[in-house]
Amino acid sequence: DTNTYRLINGEGDGLSGLAVDIIGGTHAIIMSSAAWVEIHKCAILSEIENALKEAHEEVQFDVIWRNTPSRLKQDGFEMGEEKQEADPRSDVEVTAMESGVRYHTFPYADGQKTGFYCDQRENRRMVAELCAGKRVLDLCCYNGGFALNAVMRGSALSATGVDSSQDAVDAATKNAELNGCSAKTTFVRDDVANYMR
Repeated sequence: DTNTYRLINGEGDGLSGLAVDIIGGTHAIIMSSAAWVEIHKCAILSEIENALKEAHEEVQFDVIWRNTPSRLKQDGFEMGEEKQEADPRSDVEVTAMESGVRYHTFPYADGQKTGFYCDQRENRRMVAELCAGKRVLDLCCYNGGFALNAVMRGSALSATGVDSSQDAVDAATKNAELNGCSAKTTFVRDDVANYMR
């Protein structure tokens, strides 16, 4: 019931500045935020592609490279002045599944990090275990991961997600619809500090 996970976890794997997420069992998103990663981009791409082919012979992974220019600049790595054009596949949707909860993701779009916070899987599970019979508030909800897990896996009475981004609120709402739990979830666009007053 999971096809989406963090394959390489940066500092946690001794590879500061490199994260790799598998989305939908078909897409590998590499996130570079350190100069050494950019310098060794070709070797990293080659090794990840080879490892994926070896581990999943039946799947053709699409490998997507993303970076964080501001972090790279802090490392003294200049990206150059060329303007990155939007990927024409930015509207392509991949359904990610984590612990039975489905999410709309857009791995080619220029979104937050790798497009899904795979590194929060264990936290979403843990929070869900505490939610039975409770009303849950998911602040900075992004795609609604904690709210959806609270309702679907944790038997929460209801969950409200709050995010300052309308895109995030729209994504969370669509994810609730995808999972058939719209009746128990509400997503609101607001500044978290303002909402908590």
